Amino acid sequence: MESTKHHSFSRARFDPLGRKVARDDNIRSLPDLINFNAEVNPHHLFCIQASARSDVDHGKAEYGEYGATHISFRSLKQAVDACSAWLEKILLLPAGKEGNRPKPAPVALYLESDISLFIYIAALLVLGVPVSTQICYCFQ
Repeated sequence: MESTKHHSFSRARFDPLGRKVARDDNIRSLPDLINFNAEVNPHHLFCIQASARSDVDHGKAEYGEYGATHISFRSLKQAVDACSAWLEKILLLPAGKEGNRPKPAPVALYLESDISLFIYIAALLVLGVPVSTQICYCFQ
């Protein structure tokens, strides 16, 4: 049976400048950091995602007219892995010789600003797809 007691949060140690550190957790990218936290801090809170609720009795909900989903680091990794597998299928990223993939073309994301955007960015990075964080404001 899994204990409900949460351990303290462990920060990844990494050296972006290439110097020697006492402990290097091999964190070189966002996917590495997500993997580290899913393994070491699985039950810790990554974020709280607000969403509009349709079942709200106005003024009586805990978060007003919004619901909230608590997302742990384990849940984040599961979402990134599932999104990555799905994107690999729809982007048709075949493995080349000896399992190497050809370099994929960049992908543009047009999403609302919620956790889905972060999950898509992380999933594309897992697949080696170039990601740019340009923000485009589109008005109709």
